[in-house]
Amino acid sequence: MLAVFAWFGAQQLIMAMLFSWFFIMLNPGISPGETVGAEKYLVFISSALSTIFRSLFVSSISGVDGVTLRKETFSLILVLFLVVIHSLVLSYYPILSSLKAIIFVVVFCTIFSAWSSLSPEQRVSLRLEILLFLCSVIFISLFLLGSPVGYLANGSGFQGILNQPQVFGVTVALASIMIFPRIFNKRKNLRWWLIISIFSVLIFLSEARIAGFSVFFAVVSTILIFMFKSRRRINVEFRGLGSSSSTFVIVLLAVIVSVNFSFITSEASQYFSKGGRDGDVENIAEAFIESRGFLMLRMFNNIVEHPFLGIGFGVDSFPETMAIVVDPVLGVPISAPVEKGVLPLAIIEEFGMVMGGVIFIFLFMALCRGYRAGLWGMSLVFFTYFVNMGEAMLFSPGGMGLLVITIFCGVLASWRDGKKI
Repeated sequence: MLAVFAWFGAQQLIMAMLFSWFFIMLNPGISPGETVGAEKYLVFISSALSTIFRSLFVSSISGVDGVTLRKETFSLILVLFLVVIHSLVLSYYPILSSLKAIIFVVVFCTIFSAWSSLSPEQRVSLRLEILLFLCSVIFISLFLLGSPVGYLANGSGFQGILNQPQVFGVTVALASIMIFPRIFNKRKNLRWWLIISIFSVLIFLSEARIAGFSVFFAVVSTILIFMFKSRRRINVEFRGLGSSSSTFVIVLLAVIVSVNFSFITSEASQYFSKGGRDGDVENIAEAFIESRGFLMLRMFNNIVEHPFLGIGFGVDSFPETMAIVVDPVLGVPISAPVEKGVLPLAIIEEFGMVMGGVIFIFLFMALCRGYRAGLWGMSLVFFTYFVNMGEAMLFSPGGMGLLVITIFCGVLASWRDGKKI
């Protein structure tokens, strides 16, 4: 149904991708059967064909705008083409890397093309629809707060109707980042403060540290950058902070923190250590090293061994121990999950310094686009980068990365739309 739905237009295509992510990530305790696996590729292929058809045929017949090959679109295609070539020629597992690269390129280009073909007004409307969808997922999850199904993965971290506490935490964090600009630049923002308060508690209950840290650092980084702009621009971008609602909330938070400081620090320590499962962890640095240290060590070793060309796209840091599922008929790999944190290290490990430098330039240009889009765009790009410091998902559309890529492409395609949220 989603594969067919993607043919109804660019907005429908993007929502089809979003619903694919939802069904992939659905809580197994409430889903009627096995988690969606290979079926998502049907949606990917159908969406890509829909984009090509709409661009080549519909636009020429009806006059509807198709996908145009602007300079920035060509640059994106060139970078992604180089990713595929690198995977074919230089990877530890050429077939595996090339298939992963092709899937990533198809998904990324399809979603980016769909966003680009929309008008600025349509993009603003679609971003609101996506936010409402994420909020619906989050608030439906509240019904599982008192049920063991809501804690199915590890018994302590809240996952709601999604399959992992980490997935739920990042989802709530992403929705929070989409809401923060509305708090900053809208005078009537009390309802948004209320929603953010609820979301903050849910991120804490999920025990997803990377989600909480990413929201904090993304908001702080965005505010600091915009503070260096002209005073007039600051007054426009942050006029919501001067409202009576914001003043009341800020004063109330200050009072709550001062009265319950010892309790809050104790709970923060539990959050850092994921309820004590990671040992005695008391700060961000210790939590990061405890959860990602062993992964970083192996990545450093691979970088030393393959500094310029890398080990290949989508190849595990321990390639000899990868669990690769091969199709019995075609003999091609259909599943090869990897676990990596710290996206910059993963890029250098997989692509080497040469191709990795090209990708870093692309990521920097994406940040520039977020800056030009305004407060909402820059905060979303920053969040994407920070959350990938813990889970390298930006180049992996098979799971949580599909949601991240969908939002990220929306920023890349909207940099000329102005500051509308």
